[in-house]
Amino acid sequence: MRRLTLLTGFLFLTYSIFGQANTGFQGKRFILKTDLMAPLVDKGVDISTEYVIFRTVVVGAGFNFTGRDYKQKLESYKFRYGSYPEEKATLKDFQVYAVAKLFLNNAIPAPQGSYAFAQIHLGRADIKGNYYQVDNVNPENESLLSYSSENIRSRKFTAGFGYQEVLLNFITLDFDFGLTLGALNASEKFTINRQDFNFVHGGFGDRYGPNVYSFGEWGLNQGGIGLTVNLRVGILLF
Repeated sequence: MRRLTLLTGFLFLTYSIFGQANTGFQGKRFILKTDLMAPLVDKGVDISTEYVIFRTVVVGAGFNFTGRDYKQKLESYKFRYGSYPEEKATLKDFQVYAVAKLFLNNAIPAPQGSYAFAQIHLGRADIKGNYYQVDNVNPENESLLSYSSENIRSRKFTAGFGYQEVLLNFITLDFDFGLTLGALNASEKFTINRQDFNFVHGGFGDRYGPNVYSFGEWGLNQGGIGLTVNLRVGILLF
């Protein structure tokens, strides 16, 4: 009886190890990816790695750099001149991120098929923009002033759905879309003419975060809420 118990335990352990070793598409579990949308919408790069840990669960990490330009919606300037300023605010943002994916079809091993995901980004940003100085006493003294602020804490959170296909047994094509919350640390300020301001005067805080469409600013955070779309191509290594 004891030998039978030991044999059963040994077979179970062997089965578990074998099953785990073959988790993933044809036993391959490690993927290196780049986002094709990043150069187009963010003027940057996005590189990540993912790893299949269970039959339907994938975890990953990566980094991205963005260098976006933003039209500055300075209402006081538009009231004075009839249009927004031609100068654009620029934001350079470097972030690292973590992602978790749950594939929805148990019959198909990850990383293939449809999935739900959550992703969080943390990083630092440098901002350059303009602020329109209003003078209610003498409007002729009004001016468009430049400002910059460096090393501002930035963060984004995205949740949504996606679909991944494996081509030629080693190329992955991954499309996802989700709702993104972006935030820049409004407690960090800069000074213009001895007055403290934060970057919201650049007129673009509501668009920071989502890469496709923003619904506007959310809560008390200087950041936007909206839609994000990614199209990643990868190599399924081992």
